[in-house]
Amino acid sequence: MATTSRTVNIASKSMLITAVSAFVLAISILSLVIFNESATIRHENIIKSKLSIQSVVTIIEEYKKDNGNYPKELSELTGEYFTTIPVDIWNNPYFYEYLTEKDSYRIYTLGNGKVEGGEKDERDYDNNTNWDLVH
Repeated sequence: MATTSRTVNIASKSMLITAVSAFVLAISILSLVIFNESATIRHENIIKSKLSIQSVVTIIEEYKKDNGNYPKELSELTGEYFTTIPVDIWNNPYFYEYLTEKDSYRIYTLGNGKVEGGEKDERDYDNNTNWDLVH
């Protein structure tokens, strides 16, 4: 009888160890899936931001070609070039600065964080972003 009880205890411990190992493995796999999914979403957001900013830059350059100068404000583009002021991928209006001394401009988004600075989705993007360095 003692042997049977000892065999059951060893079997129970073995099953417990197997169950815990399976649980740890499942948590590890789930963590990797969540990490990869968030990395994929972040990568998609970077691509969408780049394309979105580039489309606004194209319109601004078209405006300059038609009018001989850059707009002082984005609102100058509404009507003929935009129906409304464009928004970033987080549905926030783009910011625009006309740089008089350089006859240039900066079109930018504050990212998902909506404040200057940050990393990943919280990061600022503009028409001067080196997209090769963004990940």
